[in-house]
Amino acid sequence: MIFGSYSVKVEELIKEVMRRNCKRILLQAPDGLKKHMLEISDLLEEKGIEVLLSTDPCFGACDVSCIYYAGALNVDMVVQIGHLPIPSLKVPVMYVNAEGIAREEEGVKKAIPELRGSKIGLVANAQHVNKLGKVSKILRREGFEVFIGKGDERIYRDGLVLGCNFSSATSISKHVDAFLFIGSGFFHPVGLSMVTSKRVVAVDPFTLKVFSEEIEREKNDFLRRRYAVISLAKDAECFGIIVGIKPGQLRKEKAFEIKKKLERYDKKAYIFVVDNLSQNILDAFGGIDCFVSTLCPRVAIDNVFKVPLINPSELEIVLGEREDYVFETLE
Repeated sequence: MIFGSYSVKVEELIKEVMRRNCKRILLQAPDGLKKHMLEISDLLEEKGIEVLLSTDPCFGACDVSCIYYAGALNVDMVVQIGHLPIPSLKVPVMYVNAEGIAREEEGVKKAIPELRGSKIGLVANAQHVNKLGKVSKILRREGFEVFIGKGDERIYRDGLVLGCNFSSATSISKHVDAFLFIGSGFFHPVGLSMVTSKRVVAVDPFTLKVFSEEIEREKNDFLRRRYAVISLAKDAECFGIIVGIKPGQLRKEKAFEIKKKLERYDKKAYIFVVDNLSQNILDAFGGIDCFVSTLCPRVAIDNVFKVPLINPSELEIVLGEREDYVFETLE
């Protein structure tokens, strides 16, 4: 079915729910697709299936903390619309991706003049990764040697990059001259540029806009912002360590490791447990000079808080353990 600019295989979802003889399901979707959940719910209920709609935010495949209360609701299955699964995340969730209805092939043709070198690494986000096979043929016809990398256990399809994981790119980085990213926004291509140190060209298959030099400027702006936060954190004596309960972001061992490290530096440290982090939550605890997030790296990067919020790799700079900036990823 078509929902705006995305295609969702609702028919396959219905078949699978009925095959499993589910009587009641909990349906979850990111904010951009929530308005379409009513229509999906109607179609399922026509088949005699009770549907509960999750109102919680849904930031990615890792964001399935709703499984913790699914049992209390007597739900037979949790269904997340809009993302591909994370293979290493063993949770009882059915994922139904939302594939972009866009002009990937036309966009790649437009991006070719910006590519440098003959060996190109091809990557995309979840909404466009299904088109990598087709667009790779275009590049090969133009004389490029194309590489599509295999990621680690968090990556569902070859060539897929997540905001927290670029292993499908780093696995081929030494073999390519540049990367071509297919998808919207700057976050993925900026992260890609930082973890591979290679030229990155990005094409938005919806608008057909191509970005190359802009990515380098965004990366420099990103580094300036992060070093400003790191600078503020260097005077901190009391730290709060954030642990998330979202199954795909749960890094409790990392949190205890950080706490022990800070105590070796004669710093005071507390561990806080959250689901969705907000300024109000941080405001409730006075006396914390800096928070260290073990959540998805984007939480610290994408938000501005009154008290510095840094990722574990940034803490290493704060403590003088490293000088160079390392883009935080999850494996």
